[in-house]
Amino acid sequence: MLKIYLVSLMIFLLLICISSTITIYKIVRKNLYIINNNLSHSKKNIQVEKVLELAKIYIHQKRWLSCIIILEKNVTTKDKFVAIYYNNIGFCYYSLKIYTLSEYYYHKAFQEKPADIVTLCNLGQVYKKNKKYKQAITMYQKVLQLENSNHIAQKELKILLKT
Repeated sequence: MLKIYLVSLMIFLLLICISSTITIYKIVRKNLYIINNNLSHSKKNIQVEKVLELAKIYIHQKRWLSCIIILEKNVTTKDKFVAIYYNNIGFCYYSLKIYTLSEYYYHKAFQEKPADIVTLCNLGQVYKKNKKYKQAITMYQKVLQLENSNHIAQKELKILLKT
């Protein structure tokens, strides 16, 4: 009986060790990627894909200010991904509950790409947070004009029209 207990305990502890090792490996891999890219910041702007990948990691880790810095440093008006940069910066400020700056960057993303559904939904959400209900309704209506089956816009529009 004691042997079964000890074997069970060993298997359980082995599974915990494996799980911990995998988690630590993932963290180390992400941090090495961040460190390698931070070293290349001293050079010229890093490639767009790397910037967006690094921003994605920072967002996943909820390192909002680091994400904002890397995106603002690398945003250029000539870049075709500028709307994505602005959208991500807006998301970071939204996550920090700085809704006025979030609105500013979402609006810049909207100026770059006015038919982007994600940007329109984000603008609608931040307008709602800033109690600009008419503008939020307008954004959600634009979403429905582009994609009439968008459930998020339908739901938010119903809520806003009730207020």
